[in-house]
Amino acid sequence: MIDQCTKEMIDQHKQKIMWLDREQLSVRQFGHRAPKELSPKFENERAVS
Repeated sequence: MIDQCTKEMIDQHKQKIMWLDREQLSVRQFGHRAPKELSPKFENERAVS
């Protein structure tokens, strides 16, 4: 049984890995990094403001 805190950390880690994979994919496809607007950090900042 995993406690809630650990579960959230694991979920965040999975999301981070998914994001990195997506960023790598865009580098291969478009020859540059994914636009900043797509990054989770940017989403969070926009949600806060």
